[in-house]
Amino acid sequence: MKFKKLRDFIKELISMDSEKFVDWLDNYLKGIECIPKCPPLSMERHLVVEKIYLDSNNSIFQKTIKKSISKLLESFEPVPNSEEYLFYLLSLVISLRPYQAKARLRRLLFSESIEGLHFEVFNLNTVLIIANCKYDIDPQLKEFITKELATRNTFQDYALACYKGLIYTYDESAYLFIPKLAKFWSDKTFYSNFSTLFKLSFNKIGLSNLQHVYPNVINELKSLNPKFFYKFNNLLINEILIDNNRLKDQQYIKFLFNVYNEQNLTIPKIIFKEILKNIKNLNTKEMIKILGEYRKARMAKKGFGFTIYFPTREISRDTNPQITIEDHGIIKANSTESLELLENARNYSQRTH
Repeated sequence: MKFKKLRDFIKELISMDSEKFVDWLDNYLKGIECIPKCPPLSMERHLVVEKIYLDSNNSIFQKTIKKSISKLLESFEPVPNSEEYLFYLLSLVISLRPYQAKARLRRLLFSESIEGLHFEVFNLNTVLIIANCKYDIDPQLKEFITKELATRNTFQDYALACYKGLIYTYDESAYLFIPKLAKFWSDKTFYSNFSTLFKLSFNKIGLSNLQHVYPNVINELKSLNPKFFYKFNNLLINEILIDNNRLKDQQYIKFLFNVYNEQNLTIPKIIFKEILKNIKNLNTKEMIKILGEYRKARMAKKGFGFTIYFPTREISRDTNPQITIEDHGIIKANSTESLELLENARNYSQRTH
């Protein structure tokens, strides 16, 4: 039976019993002639199945599709020329995420039975890792990624898939995994893709987790190769810590100073101006620390801290306290309160230097 319209074809599939549909799906994904015959569509077979799933608008039939995918995956064993079929199955798992498929996915990954298999440009082990990470990343999977996969000779092929999966643990795991990727950063494409994923991880996992493990990460990078540390720190400075909207966040500012100080760099004047502009309550311990850290960084790099300029004319105590940074590290105060702040910052930097 031939169908000109997809909606009529879908109605025919819906009318089939579940066992017949499993057989139909199996043959269709293998490229075997099957009845009913799908109308010609200019897309890959797994994408056709996804379209059938979505266009059916039938929750019972959608469950049948998911169960059928799981059954086919459960019975799958890698044999010669089965790569295309497995790619379609795994792609359907990634897009539709049938819960019954999780256990089989784990077994396939842990067994190493498809290690080294490819379909066209796709490393099937990479696709399998992505499929596994679509489900909850339990301690067993996390340990397998960080301790087993990371030691294999073929690790570079799926290292970024592992890193992306660890992002969705929403803890420190992805950050702690970074040193394992560093040896591949000489590959420009790899590093570019890593940079993109690192930005995603920063948005997903957040600052506090990175701040907590930053010393461990950079120490490990330094021990591997100092170049790795500089490359990672520059990525932080140039592409991650450039959000002026966060310069009101004292935790963010503290981490910003920490990253710059690790490389003996001074916070750029334009950023420091934003910090001063955004923090309204100048008479705080945190602000004193911020200014003190700025002075320490200048001392480390240039051999001198900041010069305090205070106008000689008398200023009322009611004047809105402000401080500004000018060329050559000169900081100007416009009131008694802001002068006291700068003096406290100088004392802080001398105590903690």
